Amino acid sequence: MAALAAAVFVVNQQPTPTASELAQLEMLEKYSGITLDEVNEMPKQDRPDLAMLQNLEMTKNPALGYVPEGAAMAAYQQVKKSMDAFQAQAIPGVTWTERGPNDIG
Repeated sequence: MAALAAAVFVVNQQPTPTASELAQLEMLEKYSGITLDEVNEMPKQDRPDLAMLQNLEMTKNPALGYVPEGAAMAAYQQVKKSMDAFQAQAIPGVTWTERGPNDIG
């Protein structure tokens, strides 16, 4: 019974955020009280922080509240695997020969 309780505890435990993930959480907390109207009234020039905030909001893991390290690489590998599988569906024995025009550009 103790092993089952320990297993449930380990499964339900959230990962500890790294330094960069903590920085994301701090930024999200900094802007958490700002309304959309306030953001629209802010000058947009020289505001890379707002661009980063938008990127964080679009890419964060809803369960964790931040973008986990390695998430971009995992997504890239998943897309590459899907593309490789799609290309593997090509008709076997068919080769493509480019016929031109080759003098454009």
